[in-house]
Amino acid sequence: MHSSVKTILLLCLVLLLGCTATNQVRTIGKGKFGIEATLGGPVTTSLGPPVPMPNIFLGGRYGILQDLDVAVHYNIFAPIIPGIPLDLITGVYWVPIQPGIRSQQSSPNKGWAAGGSLSLQWLTDFKDTLMVMPALDLAGGWRYKWINPYIGTSLGLNFYRPKANATFLWLSPFLGSDFIIKDRAAITLKCTIFDCAYNLYGSQIKWVYMIDNTDEHKKYGVLGLALGFSWRFKSRK
Repeated sequence: MHSSVKTILLLCLVLLLGCTATNQVRTIGKGKFGIEATLGGPVTTSLGPPVPMPNIFLGGRYGILQDLDVAVHYNIFAPIIPGIPLDLITGVYWVPIQPGIRSQQSSPNKGWAAGGSLSLQWLTDFKDTLMVMPALDLAGGWRYKWINPYIGTSLGLNFYRPKANATFLWLSPFLGSDFIIKDRAAITLKCTIFDCAYNLYGSQIKWVYMIDNTDEHKKYGVLGLALGFSWRFKSRK
């Protein structure tokens, strides 16, 4: 892989993990299967007006237990990025506190929720490069009928930064909400501050930053926006 292509790959890699948005503080139930889609990501001005990168993650989720899901998401936008034919996220989602499950609220559509997920992001060019990034997401929220706002953070490890800037921790706080439709479908809006503890000054891509101080060569926190949709299938009787 050419060095210029590898540089672009590394810059994009920093901001891809955590783009999926659906079911952050909810599980779908034991033995149930659902499909999910997310559009968006870090906001860039490289093409003109500020717009989220058009990452499109498609995936599926299965409930192992009432409060434990496994999921797989594939970024169909990945082949457009130089050097990333495959971008896959595999994860385990555990939400022990949610309405109707180990919560003080017995109602399934009102109460607190809290949980987390462990995920691995796999990126490869199918030739000589394989990158694997682990991440821990922690989130909590409150559901009231059809609206389920939440807040949390993603803690990742990026071992592929340039050695001169080897700050491995990848910290990305987020804020979002599920808008639930008859408890089987939901639309999700999620805002993220990607990699907020790392100085991204010198990036070849024009991101929109939370802090942008060119005089001091400091740029922190790429702003991101994602729209998600999820659908849970009926259980077979």
